[in-house]
Amino acid sequence: MYRSMYRSVPILLVLLLAGCASQKTEEQARAEADARDDAQCQTRGYHPGSVDYDQCRAKLADLRAQADRSALANRLQGRPPAWAN
Repeated sequence: MYRSMYRSVPILLVLLLAGCASQKTEEQARAEADARDDAQCQTRGYHPGSVDYDQCRAKLADLRAQADRSALANRLQGRPPAWAN
């Protein structure tokens, strides 16, 4: 009984570490998207803190959310991703 329990410990550790790794990846992706949005809005001439800058950031966030929803819907329907076409 104890042998099977000790055998499952490494498996549980691997699963826990995999969960931490995917969380870090999501945080990195959010930070990268934030940096891209900031750069894009500033390239358009909007200054951080201005109304136009805030609207630009909101628009880019909305576009990204729409693309994410579309990609999820396609995956759920068994369609290939857009990059595979």
